[in-house]
Amino acid sequence: MVGGWARRGVVRKCETFDVIKAKWTDLPDFDEFGEAVTLVSIKARFAMAVGGRNENDNFTNRIARIDSQKLHRGWEILSIVGQSPLSG
Repeated sequence: MVGGWARRGVVRKCETFDVIKAKWTDLPDFDEFGEAVTLVSIKARFAMAVGGRNENDNFTNRIARIDSQKLHRGWEILSIVGQSPLSG
């Protein structure tokens, strides 16, 4: 579970749930992401977070990755070369 929106604004909290152990584990918080983030799991090791809205209610096109084997590094913002045809 990542991010969200509450009365006080953007929620940056992130957690993962282990279905085998039935246990929640805290992950490092997001920096800018909040509401409407798309999250994708890759090879059961990485999580990629794409887009979302920030505290100013603006959409962001940032992409971040976290490595489940190196959680102490937190979320890494990835650089994408080129421009998306959707971004104008």
